[in-house]
Amino acid sequence: MFVKLCGLRTIEDARGAIAAEASALGFILAESKRQVTPEFVARVREEIPNPPTIVGVTVNLSPYENTQIFKQARLDMLQLSGDEGTEILYELDMPLIKSLRFPEGTTVDAACAEVDAWLNHAHAPEIVMVDGAPAGQYGGTGHRADARLVGEISVRYPIVLAGGLNPDNVADAIRQFNPVGVDTASGTEFDGTKSLEKMKAFVTNARDAWLGTQSTLTPGLR
Repeated sequence: MFVKLCGLRTIEDARGAIAAEASALGFILAESKRQVTPEFVARVREEIPNPPTIVGVTVNLSPYENTQIFKQARLDMLQLSGDEGTEILYELDMPLIKSLRFPEGTTVDAACAEVDAWLNHAHAPEIVMVDGAPAGQYGGTGHRADARLVGEISVRYPIVLAGGLNPDNVADAIRQFNPVGVDTASGTEFDGTKSLEKMKAFVTNARDAWLGTQSTLTPGLR
């Protein structure tokens, strides 16, 4: 299972995420209390040999700006977490994650149509993430995604789930929605600082729950 630990701000945070066996290290390159610079992210790669996938998160940048940040930060993947439309896919040439948020009142049909437009695009991103965030905010808020929408989307499309996940609720979310991956930022912090204990617990609980959903026991052998 893909498990991304996001909002890393220090080399120690990155080392902790690696110790927790995260699939990907997430760095916020947009305005945020967790924002870091492209130069810092590039330094992570220099100081940590063979890191997991390094993801940089941007919000509402132009294709040119995204491309420059991707190169400067020496990223493996770029996560688009703003209001970008699918037309941007024609102008970006790197592995992508697209994070989607759905305003209150969004219908199931409308939400599924948006997910479908990204995943079935000719230049589709590698990952579509469904996040929860209040209007005007772009993730990392601790708000859960609408369970009604996630439930319908997740049975039709392979999604990564984000929004309000932490070590205590991630297993239940995986058992309920069976996403292909999970992502957290605030859920692995204590008083605004990354907690190694929480990072390890999040990854362990997520992977254990996912393995449980994949188990197919032969009848009579339970």
